[in-house]
Amino acid sequence: MNGTPYLTLSAAALAVHLSGAGAIAQDLETQTLEEVAQAAQEEGTIVWYESIPLEEAEEVMNDFLADYPDLEFNYVTVGGSQRLARVTQESLGGGPTADVLTDVAGSVMMMADRGFVRAVDWEKLGVEPGSENAPNEYMLRTNAAVYVTLYNTNLVDEADVPKTYDDLLDEKYTGQWGTWARPNGIVNLLPAWGEEQTREYVEALAETRPTLYRNPQAAAEAVGAGEIAMAHFEPYHTALPTIEKGAPVAVAFLEPVPVASLYGYLPEFAEHPNAGKLFLSWLASPEGAASVERATGRGSPFSPGTEMSATMEGMEVSTLTAEEESGRADEIGALENEIAEMLRGH
Repeated sequence: MNGTPYLTLSAAALAVHLSGAGAIAQDLETQTLEEVAQAAQEEGTIVWYESIPLEEAEEVMNDFLADYPDLEFNYVTVGGSQRLARVTQESLGGGPTADVLTDVAGSVMMMADRGFVRAVDWEKLGVEPGSENAPNEYMLRTNAAVYVTLYNTNLVDEADVPKTYDDLLDEKYTGQWGTWARPNGIVNLLPAWGEEQTREYVEALAETRPTLYRNPQAAAEAVGAGEIAMAHFEPYHTALPTIEKGAPVAVAFLEPVPVASLYGYLPEFAEHPNAGKLFLSWLASPEGAASVERATGRGSPFSPGTEMSATMEGMEVSTLTAEEESGRADEIGALENEIAEMLRGH
């Protein structure tokens, strides 16, 4: 990690130096949570790569350290695509690399296929195996991105707030809305609509001439500034900074609500495998999910106790399963590019 800024947090100033990743001779696949916690204390450190700002990460880490005070963190801020590239390069060199990471299912399985991800018996940790929370031995669902419509309350009357996806096709808003240039939200309508209906809808939507933004935050800011009236298929949590600044922005959930699951995994060449496993198990717990939501605004509808879970109770959801996402990765990626071109070519 030379040359990369990182944060070390310690509630007990514990520093344990190990000779290598094999210093803890435990079978990762069959450990109970109690055994993991004991082994993690011997390792002493958790190396966490994530894209959230440092101040948000600090909140999450401090919540975890309240339960496990004899551990410390090395936190490295690195963006999504750069994070995957970095861990891949470090793994090719035999490590060391991060102890815990989060990504979409397709990326996790791509790493697993190369032998870069540890297999875990999640049932030993109290998670039902084969469920979407633990779809296989390589990943554990930790969070999700929920896609919504944002609208400027000064420009859109309450009676005109979209209630269905057909409402987004209203000609009165032609040229008055925008979206993230990466159509991940639309892609997650595939389970509910199928490819044919999704393509037909995007063709109609493109006729309303959207403005495409390099990232979802820019689209949210454009709504807040009144540059556009609405933004569709926006990750909910990316709009919160604009809303919290007092901008006239409100949120509409259209059903089925597109949701993209995020999964945590344990790199094979991590130096502190048990500490990473303990932290990942905590992130996937109701307590960890609530902590991440408080810190980042990203709440999962699949985690009981989160505000997002309560908000979306009873709503119809459309989300790709881990099996669909990883098994159809090339096909889904091609469709995502096709949809982006359709929206760009209006």
